[in-house]
Amino acid sequence: MKQHIYTVFFDLEKNVFNIDHKNNFLEYFLIETIPEYEYADKCYKRYLKKIKEKVRSGAKLAHLNKMYFKNFTGMQENLLSEIAESWFDNLYQQAGNGMFNAKTIFEIDMHKRNGAEIVFLSSSFRSQIAGIINKLGVDDVICASLEKIKGYYTGNILSDPISCLGKVRAMECYTNSLQADFNAPFVLKKENKVSSFYDYYEENILGTDGKNSRHSIIRQ
Repeated sequence: MKQHIYTVFFDLEKNVFNIDHKNNFLEYFLIETIPEYEYADKCYKRYLKKIKEKVRSGAKLAHLNKMYFKNFTGMQENLLSEIAESWFDNLYQQAGNGMFNAKTIFEIDMHKRNGAEIVFLSSSFRSQIAGIINKLGVDDVICASLEKIKGYYTGNILSDPISCLGKVRAMECYTNSLQADFNAPFVLKKENKVSSFYDYYEENILGTDGKNSRHSIIRQ
């Protein structure tokens, strides 16, 4: 088994994709599963409208993520995986590497060469992001776990939503499993200062620009 010197986490939604991949997938999914395009388009726009209303009313991101997964209620596991694979293949044929943040891809490659383990954090579910995981050669992913009964999705999420502070908790569990010190100081290369991840989270991930939410944790 390959030994890594350190682990680098990348937020898939904030740093890797140049597009809103979740809604892009949802639109593709509805078109693939609803015979009439006009009705599929209507369902998609109705969902977006409902989300906007929830945002205006102050709904938390975790609640919005749960709403998102309800769209897949009753879907067969294998069929949804096939649709997700087809979606990514089509998207990549159209956009190529332009669908990814070039700076992030550069950083991923750099850390790989330096012996890092690359881990993605995503509020999506595994089969939805399987294409990008394979394309970029990611070592591991922390994402949503969806409930299935007899091979069909119920629309419920088994884990806590992997968003905002949920991503921090998921990272903490992951680093604990590696017996790493989650609160160990690390250097933010761009700003050249030492901080703890909690400080970094408050300063960057909770911010609105989303430009600097990539970070690394050194294994102890």
